[in-house]
Amino acid sequence: EVFTDADYTLKGSPRSQSGSSSRLTNTDIINLKKAGFSDDLIIARIRSSPADFNMSTTMMIELKTSGLSDAIISSMVAKASEK
Repeated sequence: EVFTDADYTLKGSPRSQSGSSSRLTNTDIINLKKAGFSDDLIIARIRSSPADFNMSTTMMIELKTSGLSDAIISSMVAKASEK
């Protein structure tokens, strides 16, 4: 069986079919920031990808305390309102 880059997680193991999702989540954005990606790159990814963000007040506070900038959080709010 042949796998593409999209079939692999960061650790190099194939993604399970049931566990993979093409929609960005809050956790994905936090992980991108923790990995050292710039705000501009993260915002570009938010704008260009389908997403399923939880933007409750409690979650926004968690995002801020996780180190996300206001610009990233604002982009997430805008994306979530597109639904």
